[in-house]
Amino acid sequence: MWPFKKKPSPADAAIAVMDDAIDFAADRWLYFCRALPMRADVPLVDRIGSFFVPFEDGLKANFPALAKAPGPLPLLIVAFGIKQSGTHTQAQIEQALGLEMPNR
Repeated sequence: MWPFKKKPSPADAAIAVMDDAIDFAADRWLYFCRALPMRADVPLVDRIGSFFVPFEDGLKANFPALAKAPGPLPLLIVAFGIKQSGTHTQAQIEQALGLEMPNR
């Protein structure tokens, strides 16, 4: 048997913090919705876009394992965070972003 432990890959490190990152996204989304209430006629995709830009910087600062994550991963974290927050359904999020969220 090999006496040394395998060094975790960047993907392993990202997977290890995924649940915490989604919790972080849900908390930040709720704060965003309370701090910057938008008119009812503002589409969800625009709300998510306004949230995503500053959130991505905070995500990478708080979760160094995600610092080099490709673009779609932070957006997926945001989508799952919004779903977890309970403000929108998965169907509403998928329709707004034009994507199908994987099962979690």
